[in-house]
Amino acid sequence: MNPINYNTSSTPDGVVITPDMSDTDQLAYLLTQVGKAIENLSKRVAICEGALQKLPPPSADMIQYKPEGADEYLNMKQIFDDLYERLNKLEAQ
Repeated sequence: MNPINYNTSSTPDGVVITPDMSDTDQLAYLLTQVGKAIENLSKRVAICEGALQKLPPPSADMIQYKPEGADEYLNMKQIFDDLYERLNKLEAQ
């Protein structure tokens, strides 16, 4: 069974694979299409990598919280320090 689907619809570049094409021509066309697909994917990966580089590195300052009664926002380190201080006070009682 031949894995190539011979239909009458043309491909985006106007080439129609027909049964009368030689195996070499079919293979050359299909490898060209695979090469174009790989180039397209590499461009898309480059765009994704560029977008990821614009993101800030993860740090304690990414999450901020303003506890009730506080004058300013606290980062994660300050929040955990405050929580442990409160827990230690409760355990000491």
